[in-house]
Amino acid sequence: MSVGTNRPVKKGLAASYTGNATNVVSKEFRVTGVGAKAIRVDFVVGRVDITTGITCSLAHSSGYGLWDTVAKTGTTVTASTEKTVTVVAATDVWTDGATHGYSDGDAVMISANTAMPGGVSVGQIYYAKVINATTYYLCHDRALQRIVDVTSTGTAVRATKCRVFSFKLLAEDNGYDAGVGWVTHDAADLPLRAMARGVMIGTHANDRVDVGEVLVMQAD
Repeated sequence: MSVGTNRPVKKGLAASYTGNATNVVSKEFRVTGVGAKAIRVDFVVGRVDITTGITCSLAHSSGYGLWDTVAKTGTTVTASTEKTVTVVAATDVWTDGATHGYSDGDAVMISANTAMPGGVSVGQIYYAKVINATTYYLCHDRALQRIVDVTSTGTAVRATKCRVFSFKLLAEDNGYDAGVGWVTHDAADLPLRAMARGVMIGTHANDRVDVGEVLVMQAD
């Protein structure tokens, strides 16, 4: 964000979201004082299967009269590309049938069409520790010190490199910004001393999105 001081407000919890539903994926948060100049929401996602479409948005809390009655739509999440992988529980080594393309510290999420490997959770972010072009460990930490202890191999297991989708809400009135041109802002969609219901992800039948983290930041 380009204005004010960025500070995290709330993080969401790791989970997988499917079916025809609107899911609140962050904790509620309050914007205090005279309100935020801007809010940015970052979604860290792994596996994304799309039949109809997946959208991210920011929802208001009813009864305050400070937001539009319809949630502010933020961004559309696009489909991911999964890699078929295997893992040996005795060694904790993951193998890609082709070149995995990871570098040390790349964020990875694991899913399975049939059964997840033991010791690994859907929606959890792990970090690759590369052995060679086709094999690697997964670690719990960015420093790559805590290798994931795999207890069973799972079936039809997939690995997905994490991606980040973001959207911003800008509080200023619409107007001309030098060097940018006419900018449409979102003053009607930001709260002033209200409790937001949270960040939402909307899915449809046969859609799936694995969310590793939701980070809400505001500039005061």
